[in-house]
Amino acid sequence: MEEININPVSPKGKMKAKNRQFKILLIDNDSSEATRLKNVFQKAKNMIVEWFHFARLSEALKWLKSNKADVILVGLWLPDGFGKDNILALQAFAPDAPLLVLSDKEDEALAADLVADGAENFMIRGFTNPREAARMIYLAIKQQKLIWF
Repeated sequence: MEEININPVSPKGKMKAKNRQFKILLIDNDSSEATRLKNVFQKAKNMIVEWFHFARLSEALKWLKSNKADVILVGLWLPDGFGKDNILALQAFAPDAPLLVLSDKEDEALAADLVADGAENFMIRGFTNPREAARMIYLAIKQQKLIWF
């Protein structure tokens, strides 16, 4: 099977991939942020998202023992984990899933460091653009070479 190099956004700004379905695992202890993220992604065109949300890293790792996520969004500060330790644990349980770190603006430098440690990218909390959210997911998955057309 040959991987085709895709650009998820066409020159006119429309998503090329049609109705792709993704399992997104969100690990974040801020329930209002989880609801907000879910709403943003539901507005994204050409993307069907199945959400799995856990407030604790340990709960997510337990879920990953018998399930697979296409993308993992993880907060920096969890009740039972922080920063690089979260990334390392998730990489051990889900080595094929791209990791996107959710960061507050004041933690942007730390989030960038986590990209150097193995996360695909980071997202600053509070973004509201569904197209940008979808693009981040597509690009993270593409980086991990999980999208095959």
